[in-house]
Amino acid sequence: MRSVLIVAPYFIPRRRVGALRPYKFAVQLQKMGWNVSVLTIGTPEGEFTPREAEALKNVNIIPVNPPFDRTSGKKSDQKNNHAGSSIFQKAGKWIDKHTPVDTWMYLFLIRYFQIMKRVKQASPDLVWATGDPWSGLWLGNKIARKCSVPFVADFRDPWTLTSMNLRERSGFSGRMDQIIEKRVIENADKIIFTSKAAENKYQNHYSISGEKSATIYNSFDSTLFQPESNTDWNKTLDSSKLNVLFYGRFRRLSPAEPIINVLNKIKDKKPKIINDIRVHSFGKTDPNEYDLIRASGLADQFTEHEQVLPEKTFSVLNSADLLLVSTQQQRDNIVPAKLWDYLSVERPVLSITPNTEIGDILQQSGAGIHFQPDQIDEIADFLIEAVQNKQEDKPVIKMKKAKQPERSSFNSESTAKELAGIFDELMNNE
Repeated sequence: MRSVLIVAPYFIPRRRVGALRPYKFAVQLQKMGWNVSVLTIGTPEGEFTPREAEALKNVNIIPVNPPFDRTSGKKSDQKNNHAGSSIFQKAGKWIDKHTPVDTWMYLFLIRYFQIMKRVKQASPDLVWATGDPWSGLWLGNKIARKCSVPFVADFRDPWTLTSMNLRERSGFSGRMDQIIEKRVIENADKIIFTSKAAENKYQNHYSISGEKSATIYNSFDSTLFQPESNTDWNKTLDSSKLNVLFYGRFRRLSPAEPIINVLNKIKDKKPKIINDIRVHSFGKTDPNEYDLIRASGLADQFTEHEQVLPEKTFSVLNSADLLLVSTQQQRDNIVPAKLWDYLSVERPVLSITPNTEIGDILQQSGAGIHFQPDQIDEIADFLIEAVQNKQEDKPVIKMKKAKQPERSSFNSESTAKELAGIFDELMNNE
């Protein structure tokens, strides 16, 4: 049986977007007969759900436990001391700003010999590492070279070739990031991206040959959200309204501004209809986004819900009339992860994003409609018609018939087969 080591700093049960991609690959690869080990940062914030535990029962989890974790959902006792908390946060930001790659590197360096002992026990034939956190790629490269096995680097997002820095970098750390990213790209036997736009950008910048890179999208997995007993969402949305659901929280990377602009346009065109639209989000809205919503005079149109457990996702998504995708204007080379959750249900998707690739995915899958953020008039007319359709008890939008290869090509089984094919090719070339 062939063995793969997945290096994924974030992995289930850590409830972060980056945890789902390696989780789905791990589950599907072991179903295909691979011996799968996952090297990840241990998390104190929760346990596997029963469904996750069952799916991972044959996967070897190798946790690297940190002495403390600022990214977990737990609040430390220091939070009760505002002065102490402020000093701690400022120190943490300064360290993060001046540290190459990210501060998880310190953990991996401290635990390196323990990590390698566990890796040798797993005896991988190949290493697949994902980032961000970008320390996952740094560590995966290091392990693959030490074990003399093929290395596959998975870029969930652009690293240094981003038009929008996700965190503040010093001149030193920024230059080191570029050096380390180039080293990862040179050493990787295959480089995988989650969008064709990102792949093209990296190919052009680093002169990467077409044979060395590939795009494997994130995926949906309906089995993750299959309803069980006591997994219905305990909220009932007003059925007299057009319920537009954004399955996440409005923040810098996923702003409320695109839908705010559209609602303001509707208010100008059809003032009465604005009262028939509700936009729902999940999790605490960022302060800047909250202020923007309040300043727009549209606070009544927005409803914020608490985050829900994964098992309730199916119920939540099916409560919507439309599922909203929104990204920051500068992020024109990413495909948001929540799109793949949306494809797990039969609800129409409304994309207001700069990457036209999302429109291609929606057209192929017959899952919804895509607009550029500056198409405010067109989106407003679309939502006005959607409200009227609902009031007349018609389908909210007319769904286009899926083109080949249809929606099934975007499920986790299909994308894992693509990945396994790359693994087989690399190992057969050894």
